[in-house]
Amino acid sequence: MSVELPDPVTLVREVVVQLARPEERPRWDTLMDAHHYLGFKQFAGRGLRYEAEWSGEWLALLGWQTGVFQCRPRDRWLGWHKAVPFRRPHLIGNNTCCALQCITSGPCSGG
Repeated sequence: MSVELPDPVTLVREVVVQLARPEERPRWDTLMDAHHYLGFKQFAGRGLRYEAEWSGEWLALLGWQTGVFQCRPRDRWLGWHKAVPFRRPHLIGNNTCCALQCITSGPCSGG
């Protein structure tokens, strides 16, 4: 699909990033599976699905899920000792997946 895009500043001002509604989750899952280089089956644990929308079109999909309890580099950087992640699991989240829709004739990427 090729869309005439406004200048970058206008585009950024008009893009809306929002949590996908429950009825949008099947579409989100299908698109993420199709466009992410690793595919998508389901989140491990709890997950949040976000969509970036412009002019009624989904431009990007973002996924966050429950973070891992032990990650030495992260824990060292935060100054957390071993017990802290287990006391504060609500403070840990991982950006799990991101996919960009190709809306122009240029290259499209995701990670």
